[in-house]
Amino acid sequence: NAIKTYAAWDVTRGNEDVVVAIVDDGINLIHVEFRNMIVKPYNVFTQSEDVRESEVGQGTHVAGLAIASANNQSGIAGVAPNCKLMPIQVFDGVMCLTSSMVSGIAYAIHNCAVVVNISIGPDMSHLRGISDDEQISLSRGMDRSDELLWNRVLDMAERHNTILVFSAGNDNVV
Repeated sequence: NAIKTYAAWDVTRGNEDVVVAIVDDGINLIHVEFRNMIVKPYNVFTQSEDVRESEVGQGTHVAGLAIASANNQSGIAGVAPNCKLMPIQVFDGVMCLTSSMVSGIAYAIHNCAVVVNISIGPDMSHLRGISDDEQISLSRGMDRSDELLWNRVLDMAERHNTILVFSAGNDNVV
């Protein structure tokens, strides 16, 4: 109800020609909600299709919200259950480097994902208690090379007509 999914489904439930890449910590490839939906899985660390769900299960959770099967008498239905899923593992169980995220996003873009979801990012909880103005000031002083890198990624996505969706974070900071 909060995101008006039922109303959206009156317009579309997605399309099998639309590939949604989930760039995260791994996904359960044999989960019933993703049967016959998976295309081109990729693990950036092994450079193979060997994508595995982590103990946390973040990637599987996010993929379910996005595209879990509808009307299969099991679990939930995703927002776009008629789309395909490209699972991309960029977290090795210990850390997620910027380079692994960028590699995963680039893989998705160059393998024709229409939407790339990136719901993984840095822990910013250390900024709690700092005023919004101070947080903004700190962010403006962050490493310029990171800004240049992400601008290149955004340009690549734009050239390929790929939509990048980043999480806003769970740390309640600017």
